[in-house]
Amino acid sequence: MGRSRYTIRETQAPHFLTCTVINWMPLFTRPETVDIILNALQYRQQHNGWKVYGYVILENHLHCVCSRKIYSLNYRCLNPTPRDS
Repeated sequence: MGRSRYTIRETQAPHFLTCTVINWMPLFTRPETVDIILNALQYRQQHNGWKVYGYVILENHLHCVCSRKIYSLNYRCLNPTPRDS
């Protein structure tokens, strides 16, 4: 479960995001897994107006500096899995 105490109020300003893996498991050691993250970031840029200033993907977490032109930036939308309709 995410930390709900963090709220993004400046919707157009760049934000520093950190995503961690449960129990700090080394999930991002395989190129295929990293490609999923990169594809998700690219999708958000193309379809949700994200501007990615930079990112670092480490073996068990990632950092990203990004902003969004419209609405509030939602870290949950990094999840590339489709939601149930």
